[in-house]
Amino acid sequence: MKFAFYALFLAVLTLNAQIKSYEEIKDEPKSLAKDYYIHRLLTQTKYDKAQMKELRYEIYRNKGKVGKEMARIFGALPVQKKGCAKFSLLDANSSCLTTLLTQKIAQNLDKNALNKLVAKFGKSSEQIDLIYAMREKNPLEHLISTQNVSGFFKIYDTDKNAKFDINLSSEFASKLASYEKFGDFMQDLVINKKLPKLRASFAKIDATYARGEGAFWAGINALMHGKNDNAYALFYRAQQTLNKSPHRRDNAKFWTYLISKDEKILRELANSSHVNLYSLYAKETLGIRNLDLIIPQPSRENLAGYDNTDPFLWVKTKAKADKMSPSELRNFATKFDTKSTIGEWAYMQNIIGGYKDNIYAMPFMEYIGDGDTHRKALILAIARQESRFVPASVSISYALGMMQFMPFVANDIAKQYAIPNFDQDDMFNPQIAYKFANIHLDYLEKSLKSPVFIAYAYNGGLGFTRKTLRQEDLFKRGKFEPFLSMELVAYAESREYGKRVLGNFVVYSQILGENVSVRKLLDDLLVPQNSDFIR
Repeated sequence: MKFAFYALFLAVLTLNAQIKSYEEIKDEPKSLAKDYYIHRLLTQTKYDKAQMKELRYEIYRNKGKVGKEMARIFGALPVQKKGCAKFSLLDANSSCLTTLLTQKIAQNLDKNALNKLVAKFGKSSEQIDLIYAMREKNPLEHLISTQNVSGFFKIYDTDKNAKFDINLSSEFASKLASYEKFGDFMQDLVINKKLPKLRASFAKIDATYARGEGAFWAGINALMHGKNDNAYALFYRAQQTLNKSPHRRDNAKFWTYLISKDEKILRELANSSHVNLYSLYAKETLGIRNLDLIIPQPSRENLAGYDNTDPFLWVKTKAKADKMSPSELRNFATKFDTKSTIGEWAYMQNIIGGYKDNIYAMPFMEYIGDGDTHRKALILAIARQESRFVPASVSISYALGMMQFMPFVANDIAKQYAIPNFDQDDMFNPQIAYKFANIHLDYLEKSLKSPVFIAYAYNGGLGFTRKTLRQEDLFKRGKFEPFLSMELVAYAESREYGKRVLGNFVVYSQILGENVSVRKLLDDLLVPQNSDFIR
């Protein structure tokens, strides 16, 4: 009967939608929404080539699907030289010289050109040292001996034959931690378990050299090598320098608590201005029950003349809001204080509030289904992370609507349930978005129980989640678990997504009257019978 219910109900909701035409989209602003509709024209219609060639110059993101499809059909666009590519070797600044250099160029550089570069940058500069290194048989050995930081990473990125699994001195390893891309480098080493000798070298670095994500990942690395004191110093450094993300800052601070068990740190987390997994854990541990939340409850039904299912209208609204002063935005946001535009209102209010991110909207509850509190909280938790409840959202990968369904998933569900006249643009309808979310969660919950693991699967796929849970070194009893495993999930987006969805789930459960324990939910990750049907 469930099958019949969904098929009948959704058949009523869907419209006989048509793919937007060239005329309908040609004058719309460059955006992910426009890219999505151009891609639909290219892949789902008998398009006019002249019109498509014109739309090619209206693409917002040429590296995306639509840019690649245009290149396949019409050939690649002429490459426009940007950044360092605009310069010759002799005209380049120091960073561009490092970017442009290759071993072949360095080896073929004539004496006159080399002298000019030496005169420009200085004989002892890292750039000239890199040239000399590239002219040798073993560039890496040379660069380590001269402690050339930028040269080390240049060879790491370009020389596949260089043998990097070596022990470095603590002094040089610390200097490498100051490199601007050290965070990505260290994360790659840790997550993919690369180069064990090199990784061990970074376990003892001086924390003052690292910052931001580099300090965080060096902290994880030190922890995995049993260097807890140094890990603490690195996480402390990370929390001081992760200025752009309160969530990541609290994440680093939480690690200093786990290592030290200092209740003072736990109290600082409990008093964080940001509601997240770590502040919730701290509050529960200390018995603090208050949460500083904004739960919008608008009285007006809708905003006259505003179609909340129109992606282009949201693009224009967002662009307008982003340019406003605080006072202008405050007045503008008032118009969107309605039941059908809570997501848009929350977006604006978050800017006004300094990105405190404590707005927990609950829109369209009449459509969320008749599931239990757990299911409702889970849908709200996912929707908040996916779209902040903006119905007309389009993502970089063309995920659609409030629940951010990929078109192929939405179309597969529509086919499976024999929904007549379904079009993937129907995912911009909140009623359909919630219904499809219930169907998809029914499917995922045949394999998974934990909100964290369901979040991994919703974001990264069930296959990815199965592979993660079957790894021998993840989500097993041990020191710092399950927190260490949560940091070592291979796919970065799913890794952070799971943490944020869990925090959302705890908050929404409590708003809906169910007093769930974040500590119990975390502990369940280590108990297969409580968290999944895979292990």
